[in-house]
Amino acid sequence: MWIAVVLACSCAPDPEPAAPLPPPAPAPVVADGVAPAFSAADCVGSELADEVARLGARNGSRVLRTDLDGDGNVDHLELREAEETHSLQVRLSRDARRVRVEWVAPAEARVVHIPVPGELSATERALVEQILFDLRCDRADATLLALVEPQVVHWVAGGPVAPVDYVWVRPTEWVVYRGSELPEPGLNPVGQDGSLVVSQGAWGLLAERDGSHAWLFVDPGPTPVTMVGRLAGDGVVEGIRVGGDASPHPLVRWRP
Repeated sequence: MWIAVVLACSCAPDPEPAAPLPPPAPAPVVADGVAPAFSAADCVGSELADEVARLGARNGSRVLRTDLDGDGNVDHLELREAEETHSLQVRLSRDARRVRVEWVAPAEARVVHIPVPGELSATERALVEQILFDLRCDRADATLLALVEPQVVHWVAGGPVAPVDYVWVRPTEWVVYRGSELPEPGLNPVGQDGSLVVSQGAWGLLAERDGSHAWLFVDPGPTPVTMVGRLAGDGVVEGIRVGGDASPHPLVRWRP
């Protein structure tokens, strides 16, 4: 007689390893002092840059022939704009010198860093700035500071201002800012600790105290992150990315 023996196994597959926790957000440092209030009215405009911007482009180039160096002779200016790579070339009649600047500017980038060529004289640099930038500022607003130096909390006098398009002129670079592309932040208060008030917006986390403000986080991308801001106790401010990740991801953690 044959006896069939069936052994039933209820073995479950090995559990998936738990996703590693994201690293804690680095604690930003606080810049010394409070920067002066930012206003576009304090910046310098350029009629030449406006004229160049109005030029019709042919084969990706804008060409202007005019006296740029003030010697009474016509100079040649060509601005080439490709999909990402841009260049400016100026041929001056005074000494037949060619001034050239090249940079990369992705269409979706809100912030573009253009290194100042070391061979430019002060006069040539001033000319390039007049050609390229219709609004030049010697300081940055709080949103641009948060994008350029996210590891530093920069306090700026006054209340938050609507970002605009401008160029922050620095010693070794020009920082082109497309601030107007940021939508209205739609700020909502999330907590208060003494004079410190924290508000969350569609693309950032704002702190205000004693007549000044600082953006603790500004989303650098064209698609806003989903973020929750809160006061975590003992004066700690947190901004946490939610959704889309296996676990919440800390964007900023700051103690005033």
